Amino acid sequence: MIRRDRKAMLEKVSIVVNEFRAGLGIELIASFRGYLVNLDDLAGHLQMSGRWQDADFISAKKFLGGNPIEVDIAGNDLNILQNLLENKKDQLLRLFENANLMEHDTFTDML
Repeated sequence: MIRRDRKAMLEKVSIVVNEFRAGLGIELIASFRGYLVNLDDLAGHLQMSGRWQDADFISAKKFLGGNPIEVDIAGNDLNILQNLLENKKDQLLRLFENANLMEHDTFTDML
């Protein structure tokens, strides 16, 4: 793929990723908080701000590589999560249908 085409594709992917974050991602991540056993430890290393630099993201990725996320579904109402996913089903399906996203391995793996 030539450089110009790749740049255009990455810009489209960026728009879709931002739409995911604004439309569902933040709400979905917030709903997962109640399931995290090691939330305090994670929050200490992953509390993002608008001032994060490349080194902060690299450090967070390294932390996650060596510290698994511990989840416990007991004691949580899975119906709340199910309702959220059902309400956002069309948006999620559109993400999977987007051919540009299939080229973006990191985001595709997250989905």
